[in-house]
Amino acid sequence: MNIYLECFSCFFKQIVETAKIAGASPETTRELLNELGKSIPSISMDITPTEVSPYVYGLIERYTGNTDIYKTLKKKSNQLALELYPNLEIDTAKSANPLLTSLRLAVAGNVIDYGVPSSFDIEKEIEECFHKEFTIFDFELLTTDIKKGKNILYILDNAGEIVFDMIFIKELLKLKKEIVCAVREKPIINDVTLEDAAYIGLDKIVKVISSGSPIPGTIPKKCSDEFQQYYHNADIVISKGQGNYETLSNEKRPIYFIFKAKCQVVARHVGCNLGDIILMRKN
Repeated sequence: MNIYLECFSCFFKQIVETAKIAGASPETTRELLNELGKSIPSISMDITPTEVSPYVYGLIERYTGNTDIYKTLKKKSNQLALELYPNLEIDTAKSANPLLTSLRLAVAGNVIDYGVPSSFDIEKEIEECFHKEFTIFDFELLTTDIKKGKNILYILDNAGEIVFDMIFIKELLKLKKEIVCAVREKPIINDVTLEDAAYIGLDKIVKVISSGSPIPGTIPKKCSDEFQQYYHNADIVISKGQGNYETLSNEKRPIYFIFKAKCQVVARHVGCNLGDIILMRKN
C-alpha cells in the first residue's frame, strides 16, 4: 500500500504528539515540523507510509537524544494487559469457541497503537469486540488452513497488544501448531521488540525472533535472512496491525491480516469503514 496525500498530515501530527511525549519544548517541536516540511518534496509516493516512520521518529530522537521515546508507555501497556490477562484466559476457556474468542481478543488488543493519533479504552474495546461483527471475516478459510498446515509465522505489532495475541497463540498451540513470532529489530513507536516479548513471557511458549525490520512494518526482502526463511517456509502467515498491513498487502503469498481500521487511508484501501474489524486473507 503506497502513500496517499492524507498521510502527510499524519506525519506532522506524529511529530507533535511524539515530541510532546519526549518532553520537547514548543520551540524544538517547531524546528522538527520545519525539518519535516523541508523533506516533503523528497518523499516518494511509491513507498509505503510506514517507510517514512524511521525518518519522522529519527528526527525526534536526534533532537531530543531519546532513542526509545515510548518505553514507559510500552511498559504501562504491557502491565495493563497483563492485569487483564488471567480473567480473559478464563473467559476464553469457558467460551463456546475458544479459538474465535481468542481471535476477537487479539483484534481488541490492536487498539493499543500510539502511532495513530487517537485515544483508547482497552476494556471498552474488549467488550465491543465480543459483540461487533467483522466487516471482512475469513475465519473459515483460516481454520481450514490451520487444519492443513503446521508451521505458523505470527508477525506481531504493538506492546500491550501482544498480551492479547498470546491468548490467541496459546489456542493455536493447543492445535499442535509450531509457531514463530516476529518482532521489530529496535524500538520504534510502541512496536514490539524482543525485550517486550520477554517481559510478558511470550518467549517461554514460542520461538521469538527479530524480523530485522527497523520500521513499524515488515518488508520481507529488507528483513533478516532468518525472518525470510520462516516467512517463505511458513504454511500460514498471520500479520497483526495496520503497519504490517501497509507493508505486506502487496505480497504475493497468502497472508492473514488481523487489525482494526484506525485511519481513513487504510480503511479506504481495504474497502471498509473507520473502526471496522478485519480478518482478511489476501493473495
